[in-house]
Amino acid sequence: MKKPHETALNILTLIQFCERFCFYAVVSSLILFFSRVYRLDDTVNYGYFAAFFGLSFGFSVVGGWLADKVYSYIKIIGLGLILVCIGSFILILLSPTTFFYGLACMSIGVGFFKPNITSLVGLLFEKDSARRSEAYTIFYMGINLGSFIGIILSSLMLIYFSWRSVFFIAWLASLSGLIIFLVTQKYFAPLTHKSINKHTKITQTKLIQSNGLVSIGCVILVYISYLLIIHSLVTAEILIGLFLVGILYIFKALMQQHLGKQALAFLLLLILNICFFALFQQLLSSINLFTDRTVDRDLFGFIVPTTSLQSINPVLVVLFGPLVILLWKKLRQINWEPSISGKFSWSFVFCVAAFATLAASAYFAAISDGKSNFLALILTYVFMTLGELFIGPIGLTAVTQLASDDLLAFMLGIWYLGTAIGNYFSGILAGVTTAISDKISPIAHHTIAKIYAFGFFELLLMSIFVLIFALFCQVLITKYLKIEF
Repeated sequence: MKKPHETALNILTLIQFCERFCFYAVVSSLILFFSRVYRLDDTVNYGYFAAFFGLSFGFSVVGGWLADKVYSYIKIIGLGLILVCIGSFILILLSPTTFFYGLACMSIGVGFFKPNITSLVGLLFEKDSARRSEAYTIFYMGINLGSFIGIILSSLMLIYFSWRSVFFIAWLASLSGLIIFLVTQKYFAPLTHKSINKHTKITQTKLIQSNGLVSIGCVILVYISYLLIIHSLVTAEILIGLFLVGILYIFKALMQQHLGKQALAFLLLLILNICFFALFQQLLSSINLFTDRTVDRDLFGFIVPTTSLQSINPVLVVLFGPLVILLWKKLRQINWEPSISGKFSWSFVFCVAAFATLAASAYFAAISDGKSNFLALILTYVFMTLGELFIGPIGLTAVTQLASDDLLAFMLGIWYLGTAIGNYFSGILAGVTTAISDKISPIAHHTIAKIYAFGFFELLLMSIFVLIFALFCQVLITKYLKIEF
């Protein structure tokens, strides 16, 4: 990697760190804020939260299309950071009248920002460069580190100060990211030239050049996002519809460029990505409740809070990320590095190991004292995190290699939206472990553990099924489509 590319990657990772800090400082506090401050019903609360979270991914499609077809990645990233900064500032006011407009503004800003900064990381390297996946792993570490610190600091601000201070540090992080972006433009000069070579038609459309028109368009989008958040029941259907339309658009565009094999490979990997995150996000749902109800969290007399265990995953990503990069380097030196589709298959091997560990732990708890082993939970997090590192940054690498130049950010937007849909399906899959009431008597610990044992066994079978499908996709992509990357 050349020195200028190292500097650009570090800057992009730092900007992404600031944006993720802001986003997760807000996201981690939102449900509690709605419940304690606005006194919202749980069902309404969850609906608002899901809509905001989903739209932050959904607008990635819009942001990607604007960068590919109208402006450059640089301009849309800047616009996204400005919208995130404005939105997070509105949240500081804590006003019920404006709060949801702040969330709407943030959702659009995140959507504009996310696929385009990811595109810039890809532009640091040629498509066939093996270093691209390593760069995305470093970038992925920045994402998780920002998320982790944002969650921790927002929690501390709430404990020692106030709700306003929580949203203030979120705004401060977004402002920092915007300032860093603005003062480091010179490092993106080569990337700017790469990203605008297909945008020469901008000069032919005066309406699109108008900053006033862009401002009006953003205001309209903010209002649309506001309506979709407060009318959250229809948001999931709209996002799934947008996702399907986006896939059809990608297929049509790639077929017109005689890239049908790339389109099919993208679809197969996208399906695998959705399946993985439907399983992986059990960490936030079924595994989270299993931890709270069944795992023995007593460490030397101290009861570890269930919520604090959510920080294990981002910490492990930061710890294991450099080791995974080293692994790819060593395997590449002896020509043993798996293909991208092979790495996807390995991610499901780790999923199988994780749910096998959970099922065994719950089973032994059911036949003993009803309490599951804490170390088994930690091992589950280790397996899940390794699976994430084998598919998260690798998936981004795959998209940048399969995409045509005029579809790069849009395809990344669809990829991110697919991840959100996987998160949505994770809630449905968690239903196999929900035949439990919080009002169950403490004497029923064995019953609770037994239910979880059966539920995790079902998820284990699903993981095995998807692993077999992943192996099939690996053969199809490498042997029949002849795509090796």
